Amino acid sequence: MKEQPRCKNCNEELEEGLAFCPACGIAISEASPETDKGGKSPADKSMGQAFVCFIRSDFENALKFANEAIRLDPSNIYCHEMQGQAFCELGRYNEAVKSFDEAIKLEPSNARWHHFQGDAYFKLERYDKALRSQSEAIKLEPSHPDYHYGQGLAYFYLKRYNEAADSFNNAIKLDPRNAVASWREDSLAKLKRNEDTEELVIPMTLDSANYHYWQGNTYWELGRYREAADSFSAAIKLNPSNAIPRFNLGQTYFKLGKYSKAITAYSAAIKRYPSNAYYHYCRGYSLVMRGCESKDSSDLEMAIADFNRVLVLDPNYKDAQEAKKSCEDELAKMQTSK
Repeated sequence: MKEQPRCKNCNEELEEGLAFCPACGIAISEASPETDKGGKSPADKSMGQAFVCFIRSDFENALKFANEAIRLDPSNIYCHEMQGQAFCELGRYNEAVKSFDEAIKLEPSNARWHHFQGDAYFKLERYDKALRSQSEAIKLEPSHPDYHYGQGLAYFYLKRYNEAADSFNNAIKLDPRNAVASWREDSLAKLKRNEDTEELVIPMTLDSANYHYWQGNTYWELGRYREAADSFSAAIKLNPSNAIPRFNLGQTYFKLGKYSKAITAYSAAIKRYPSNAYYHYCRGYSLVMRGCESKDSSDLEMAIADFNRVLVLDPNYKDAQEAKKSCEDELAKMQTSK
């Protein structure tokens, strides 16, 4: 019986006619013959150590091992990916762009490398280049929601809001629910069970609540407040622990003149982030608006309590000082007229 051929880089069994190893991605013709008895090359070992460090958020050492892996095997695309991801986590985005550029040179048809490079450009606030990278990723792999999400973010910061809305809609259509498990938690669990970490992959899919959140921000900028409210509500449903979509929902209801709903949304945001002075200020202002409409003095009293809380958190908050004074004057008028 003929022995099954194996990749000289990672020792994976290979089918006839393959140009690249399906496990490690290296060109079969270029695989290094320098392997140990277990079939692992020195570069492969360094990559395994880099993965473990990355999972444990030890990004300095992840970068060190990735650099060593590249020195040993500069043709291994995944070494450059790991290096780029580590640079990103360390905030070294210019270097990350170069790492992903090397991966793109080695495998220009892989959408992941364009996407990751686009993320690095985004962090550098080079939104035009981020847009080009994410658009190229979509061209190569149109079914991945994160690429549309990255494209939407670039459009958003370029103030091309209609195009951003289309991109976020595409991301939501592709991943309408938050169906992706936490990669880091799964990886840490595997480490604790001493499972093989070399099979783990760098995270690809984001929390899809972000798609709805940024769709809401885009609708807000377009003045489409009812649709913005629906988007923020969807984001909250998918990630109820995040205060920011709840606050933005409050801002949207305020724009729509729905002050009771705004107060409810602000209160939920404050519950999750009680030390945010601006959240208290906005709830206080909504209470003022509702109180002035209904002539309910209790709303003004609660508003004053919110403004006092703002001034405890930030004694120099001038808008809160002025709002409190105006609120006290209005409350005095109400009480005098009774």
